[in-house]
Amino acid sequence: MKSAVLIVCVLISVSIISEACKCFVRHPQNDFCQADYVIKAEILGEKNVTSFEKRYKVKVLENYKSGYTSPFKYSQVWIYTTTSSAACGVQLDIGKTYVITGPKRDTKLTANTCSWNVEVSALTSFQRNALRKGYYRKNCECKVCNCIVQQLARATYFNVLSY
Repeated sequence: MKSAVLIVCVLISVSIISEACKCFVRHPQNDFCQADYVIKAEILGEKNVTSFEKRYKVKVLENYKSGYTSPFKYSQVWIYTTTSSAACGVQLDIGKTYVITGPKRDTKLTANTCSWNVEVSALTSFQRNALRKGYYRKNCECKVCNCIVQQLARATYFNVLSY
């Protein structure tokens, strides 16, 4: 009986420890198009709002996906995220510049690790041009897909048919 209780306790603790944010790998084009906002911003500060939520004060340097309610260039705005990376919270470094994408929740700009949030210095030259020249914005009707997954699916489909 004691061993059964011990096994249950271990299983529960393992399941709690393994709880983490899980995201599908997506192409930046898809992230851009699915986001409510896409900005290049310098991180000015960070503040915990609650034990579960924090916000970053950012200076908007570029707005790549404009709209009437989008953050305006050179404005300072707050971006909200969870405090825990296990709950998909984003960790941004003060003083660094990022491309940040994400959903809006009511009037709040939010960010999470499943969105495309990358330090500007880590962007490829193609990504920089796609943002600056509007390639991502102008091509949201295109569907970017993972060819390897499609090829594997096709191979599996044909293997099933051959039996």
